[in-house]
Amino acid sequence: MARGLAAAGKQRLPDVPWWSLGHERDKCFVELSAPHPHASAALVEATAGHQRAELRRVAVLAAGARLRYWRDPAPELWETVAAGLDDEREVASASVEVLAGGGTASAPCADRLVRHIERSGGAAVAGDADLALRALVGMDDDRAADWYAARLGRFWFNTPAPLPARWAPRLLPVFRHHLADGGGRPDTTARILRTLALWGPAAAPAVPELVALLDSPAARAAAEALGAIGPAAATRKAVAGLGALVTAEPGPGRRRWHGGAQTAAWAYWRLTGDPEQALRVCGAAARAGLGQPVLRHLADLGPQAAPYADTVRPLLTCPGAWSRVGAAEAWWRITGDAAPAVAALLPELAPLAGHTTTPLVLRTVRILGAVGSPAAAALPALHEVTSSSRRYGSIPADEELDRAARRALTAIAPTPTPTRARGTGPAAGRP
Repeated sequence: MARGLAAAGKQRLPDVPWWSLGHERDKCFVELSAPHPHASAALVEATAGHQRAELRRVAVLAAGARLRYWRDPAPELWETVAAGLDDEREVASASVEVLAGGGTASAPCADRLVRHIERSGGAAVAGDADLALRALVGMDDDRAADWYAARLGRFWFNTPAPLPARWAPRLLPVFRHHLADGGGRPDTTARILRTLALWGPAAAPAVPELVALLDSPAARAAAEALGAIGPAAATRKAVAGLGALVTAEPGPGRRRWHGGAQTAAWAYWRLTGDPEQALRVCGAAARAGLGQPVLRHLADLGPQAAPYADTVRPLLTCPGAWSRVGAAEAWWRITGDAAPAVAALLPELAPLAGHTTTPLVLRTVRILGAVGSPAAAALPALHEVTSSSRRYGSIPADEELDRAARRALTAIAPTPTPTRARGTGPAAGRP
């Protein structure tokens, strides 16, 4: 079908009955056409503006699939997606779905998305508001903060992009009320705690609620957030609560390091500057052969954890990929010896050869950038990422990987080196 559309050129399809493959199969069809530039372009051209809504929906889906596959800005494709917001419900819903995975690349569509939701009844009741919120967060649009606060606690609370710390003044009162209430959804509480940990010092007003959670099933996540806030969280109750959690018995059948003691000890050090408990607890866990999160905590401790370097070294070749990467970072930050760390990290870039990325690949790229010039062996893979005309996974994942790779290149090789310009690869010249 895609080849037939390509042969038809830019002519509109006649107004004939459309035997849809079904919504899911329509999506599958447009995804299969995306790697073929001429065919996917013809599909969009032939179906956009057609009299039948189901074909206009296909145009939106095809534009979204092509935008997810290729990195070129393609403003005409984003216009096709945005125009769908003013169309019939099934077309508008497809546009919102595409924008929900559009990352910052879809930001020019933000105003039309907001108008669509306002026409549909507003953020509180609009049927597409769930996905629209995800879209605005991905676009880094500040209007999402109020929507987020209004809809907090629903099953779709999670968003593909982290909430920026500049939203803290608007969201912290809502977050704190939820944490203090104690009757909210546990998954929502967990997501709030992860957000507070990402915000670091900006989350300091929530310290009282975090301290209250140290005696709850959310203790580890609360300790993580307190540690991320750092000295600004060093109230008497916070320090005492973390100290008690370090020594508390975790319960029948569970070892102490499974009860949050590692994270509590690390947080205690972050608040007070006293590393003794963190070194003792995290060091013991490392000697027991545990990986995450103890290796991350030892990495943060840096040279202070030198007595445990010999424990970390064998983990560079352990079976678990996350533990190997964590051990590589810990080894380098503790000892300053980059060569074994880089050797352990480079194989974890393998998924990039297939134009895919994972959270572990992203973390590996960031660690290699932190290592700097001794990680020069990673330069070819990083250059390939930044010069590729294809995306690595979803648009938000690709954008995050591209940013991380560019920062790593700057750190590893500060002197500019020639890279192939985007658009000169295999897809160059496509319409």
